[in-house]
Amino acid sequence: MKKSIIFFIAIALLLSFSLVSFSQVKKPYTIEIRSSKKIDRYTYQFEIWIKSNTAVNITSYQCSFKYNNSIVNSGELKFNYVNNSCQLNNKPITYKLFTLNDLIAFASGPGNDIVKGEKRIGTFTIKNTNEFKKGERINLQWNFDGAEKTIILGNDFEEITNSFNFLK
Repeated sequence: MKKSIIFFIAIALLLSFSLVSFSQVKKPYTIEIRSSKKIDRYTYQFEIWIKSNTAVNITSYQCSFKYNNSIVNSGELKFNYVNNSCQLNNKPITYKLFTLNDLIAFASGPGNDIVKGEKRIGTFTIKNTNEFKKGERINLQWNFDGAEKTIILGNDFEEITNSFNFLK
């Protein structure tokens, strides 16, 4: 009986140490949604930032978000990139709204950016032909599923996407 109790305590300690050390592993980069706000009754604006403490090579990217469609209020949405808001050499070149599955996405072409420190990928707006519904928020959520998923490509266009690196 004593041996089994000691065994279970040892396993519990090992698991707790491994979880602590795993949670403290430094991420090679983080990408974050910032400054998401309604700037008037018809427009939401948000920024996407990338941060890395070590040099990370980004050769291409696509960022995709689910949004709360109950805010649309029977209007039509338009998604845009704010010109000259990107601090990377490889700027977003395409941005789309997918109304059938409540997604917005933007992507770069092939390029090469060494990211060390913090850089803004871009500022974006979502405009509505009607006023956005009062009391509701856009609630942007990273999307990692389907053809329009978020994907980050590193050296030699190797996928380096890790959903744990994406912050809200």
